[in-house]
Amino acid sequence: MFEIKHIANAGVLIKNNRLSVLIDGIHSEPQFNYKCVQEDIFMDMLMCRNNYDPIDVLLFTHSHADHFDLEWTMAYMYCHKKNFIGWVRRCCILIIHL
Repeated sequence: MFEIKHIANAGVLIKNNRLSVLIDGIHSEPQFNYKCVQEDIFMDMLMCRNNYDPIDVLLFTHSHADHFDLEWTMAYMYCHKKNFIGWVRRCCILIIHL
């Protein structure tokens, strides 16, 4: 069974009992009419609180500010001791916990 949780804008967290994937879910700047990830939600993800377990895969469909924030992504990577980023065409896949 999969659980799907809306994070903000296009950001969603999809997980089951073996794997969690966050898509476009780390961005801190509101753009036009798009909402950013609330800081308290990001801090929950960062600190693995309130049902946010460590995320296995971060997927960014593109680098616009309403889908991706480099500073917050680097903070997540640093806190979780992850250091691999792979780019596929215009899509960034960050594998951080497998």
